[in-house]
Amino acid sequence: MTRILVILCVLLISQICFSQDLIITIDKKVIQCKILEVGIDKVRYKNVDIKKSPVFEILIADIHSIRYSSGYFQKYNTSPADSVVQDSTGNISYNSTARNPDGSIDTTKFAMLYFVYHSRSSDDLLFPLYFNGQYICKLKNNTRLQYKIFSAGMLTAERKSRSFGGEPMVNIDVAQGGVYGINIEIANPQAYAADRRFSMQLITEPTEVKNFIENEFYGFKPFKTCDFKLQEDPNDLLIE
Repeated sequence: MTRILVILCVLLISQICFSQDLIITIDKKVIQCKILEVGIDKVRYKNVDIKKSPVFEILIADIHSIRYSSGYFQKYNTSPADSVVQDSTGNISYNSTARNPDGSIDTTKFAMLYFVYHSRSSDDLLFPLYFNGQYICKLKNNTRLQYKIFSAGMLTAERKSRSFGGEPMVNIDVAQGGVYGINIEIANPQAYAADRRFSMQLITEPTEVKNFIENEFYGFKPFKTCDFKLQEDPNDLLIE
């Protein structure tokens, strides 16, 4: 009985310790925190990366958006980085969600996300994948996902779990025309520390992404070998 109580206490502590909110600033910095108060012109929070963190304040004018641990998303301001990107040659392109003159989504402009899931512990362990708090699909071991996304901005990819809180996640600064690789690997699903249960590695460097999606094991080329081939609903955007 005592052992059961100890395990329950550890699980409860794990939920509390790893549950976190995300503040995304207009200059695209991500602050992992516990929000204490949202006022008229500022937000008060504690930084989860600092032990015994003091209370910090940030002006709402400096906040792009907040993603709460519950999955709720609140956008405050449009970041200049949402709309304009200058490449190494000096060319400027617009990476905000493209729309047609009538306001509908321009589905000819998009980004591509490539996910690979591998579990070293069990072939039967599924991975429920969420984007910005919305359920996408359940990945089986050694499966791949090719996802076409029309909206642009900050996207959080994560696993939702009833047993644990604060699972590892990746924040992807999605730009239209971009290609991103995400490698998901589970090492020890029973570990108490979230970052020891599994990892999510974001790959953005063009050459590394190309190698990732053309790897013989991953099999994204040709695309017909993908296990999942999904796309964002233009009428229900993931990034507002």
